[in-house]
Amino acid sequence: MLIRFLRSFAAVVAVVAVLAASVDSLAAQGGTPESGVVLLGNGVHYLDVGVGIMNIGEKGSMGAKVELRFGRKLGGIAPAVGGVADSDGEFYGYGGLYADLAYRHLILTPLLGLGVYLRGDGKNLGGRFECRPQFSQREHPRWGECRRQYATLVRQFGSHI
Repeated sequence: MLIRFLRSFAAVVAVVAVLAASVDSLAAQGGTPESGVVLLGNGVHYLDVGVGIMNIGEKGSMGAKVELRFGRKLGGIAPAVGGVADSDGEFYGYGGLYADLAYRHLILTPLLGLGVYLRGDGKNLGGRFECRPQFSQREHPRWGECRRQYATLVRQFGSHI
């Protein structure tokens, strides 16, 4: 289990190092969202909530995910915490670090976390502690409209995280 964790960790570190080198070279050249990858600084907190079917192709079970990514960053990196659970009694709670990278109209978010897995009636993953390499992407609204759209959301919902 330790060797599998170290291999996963080394792969994620290598990808982040390559991305960081790309970001540094673009920043030195005055990179903009239109010209390449840009490391984003402080932003708002993100709360991701999802529900769906887990373990498709096997018996299948209902599952849910909650993840909070903090907006205050240090050097472009911030903490995240989350959990995934399903109807078989599986639970995975994790904490980690993430960064937001802007590329054209996309926001790319690599996250590396470490967590505790409670099996319940679910799969045997080989251990209680598991590494969570995660990569997500979302579409960013036009750069000039971002603040206006955020202000509209705050007015509609009355508050934000």
